[in-house]
Amino acid sequence: MWLGPHFWQYAKCTKEEALAADFWLETRETAHYTYFRCWPTAFSRPDGEQGRVQQRLWRLFFHEDCEWPPGSGSICDEPMYGPPELMPP
Repeated sequence: MWLGPHFWQYAKCTKEEALAADFWLETRETAHYTYFRCWPTAFSRPDGEQGRVQQRLWRLFFHEDCEWPPGSGSICDEPMYGPPELMPP
């Protein structure tokens, strides 16, 4: 994801705190944006390992928790809901 300078006024962490997180695969700074990559491809699922990585992002950037499925209180390990093409056979 590419985050511009205005993002940090809404985030609950500083850019320096975000850069110090231990789960980035790659970070890059340009003159106008900071690039963060924490998963090898674009996210395709809200559950399982991808869901847990997304949960870490929410906690870092917003000091909030996310859950899947909604109302469950956590991230499930088994695929639940979603487009049929993303569901296991």
